[in-house]
Amino acid sequence: MAIGLSTYYIGLAGQTIAYSPTIVLRHITLFFALVAWAYLLGASALFFQTKLSNSCWAYYYKKNFQELKGDIRLATAHNKVTTQNWIAGESFQTFQEASHTFVDGVSVFLNILFTVIAFTYVLGIQTSLAVCSALLLAALSMRLAKPLIHKLSNQIQLQKLDALHAVHRIWDNLFFGNQRYAEEAQHIAKQPIEQLFILIQRHKIIEQLFSCLPILIAVPIIIIVARHQVISHLASLGALVAVLPRALQLLQNIHALCTSLNNMVFLYTKIGNLDRFVAQLPKQPLIGPSDTLAIMLDCLKGPTQQVWTSNLFLGHVKRGDLPQGRFLITGHNGSGKSSLLRRIKNEYPEAILWGPNIMLGIETIEGSIGEQHWKMLLNILQNSKNNLLLLDEWDSALDHLHTKAIDEKLDALAHNHTILEVRHKHMHYTSVESCDKKS
Repeated sequence: MAIGLSTYYIGLAGQTIAYSPTIVLRHITLFFALVAWAYLLGASALFFQTKLSNSCWAYYYKKNFQELKGDIRLATAHNKVTTQNWIAGESFQTFQEASHTFVDGVSVFLNILFTVIAFTYVLGIQTSLAVCSALLLAALSMRLAKPLIHKLSNQIQLQKLDALHAVHRIWDNLFFGNQRYAEEAQHIAKQPIEQLFILIQRHKIIEQLFSCLPILIAVPIIIIVARHQVISHLASLGALVAVLPRALQLLQNIHALCTSLNNMVFLYTKIGNLDRFVAQLPKQPLIGPSDTLAIMLDCLKGPTQQVWTSNLFLGHVKRGDLPQGRFLITGHNGSGKSSLLRRIKNEYPEAILWGPNIMLGIETIEGSIGEQHWKMLLNILQNSKNNLLLLDEWDSALDHLHTKAIDEKLDALAHNHTILEVRHKHMHYTSVESCDKKS
């Protein structure tokens, strides 16, 4: 509105320049005052645009983690990396782009609307209709570009994830592999990254092609109409000269509006993909009754049964009737021991499940892998108020001394906790109370 009014007053200044310098100066003063006001409003809009982006992203990541929490089948290493890349990278960037495009799109549209109204009062209806032809062409170009942009939006988002996965694999190969591993990892990352660049560039070409086309068609129409309207009217000619800079800005705004409309189509698709993200993640199947036949639970300390079947133990978990003590889950590789822990966690959400590559708590733990495991286990055991602990290969990175120390702490907790563990070394260092055998 401020830009439209400033256009109106500079047009009036052009109309009156030949016969009233005082009125011209007054109109010019109002013009600059309205321009200053417009820039102040624009600066405040940038603040609210940032606030909009931040609040949308904060809501989104909380919503996604809430959805993820409800299904333990989603808790895979692949989904962890994908979700981190998606939330920290793709969604954050998308909400920034969306808030910028939305606020700018509304601003540019209103700028054009009020400028055209000002042109109607200053130059007449014919010139304004010529400008409106550019707007109609912009809407038509967006309609034609929509299917292409929708397709490219999907492709770019998927390709970006592939590229981020490829880059993620470079780290370990670069630091811990030899020259061959490092070169192979970077070579594999090169193709998805280049493909991503190609798609982004293709989108930009299509966006600018359809954004420039309405301007190229509308400019000759505006020139012909303006020439016919002001050729014999001195006041109209003065007004036209006065608003020429605004006419140039108006054409730039029509181009910007075309770009914003195309970006809105692009972002509409991306935001739809954001909304469907969790539903599209692959789920790791949990073991069923037939899968648990090869898995047994050996009592290490506490209960009066030495060996439990997994189905029998699952029945106790579902009923909330947890037998206290330590239970070692045994079975051959691939029999589903870790999957059984996940299924129990799914049935009993308040349980704590810990294993390799799982970081619990908010503190950053430094040191070697063994030191990290040791400090993490100590923190879990010392602060555990949960009556069900699920430990997956907790001893895999610990030496004899530290494994024995953790064993002693687990034995002490077994008096009032239920502890299920998958062992790496298949050893129990502390003196274990014998368990009564039942046939």
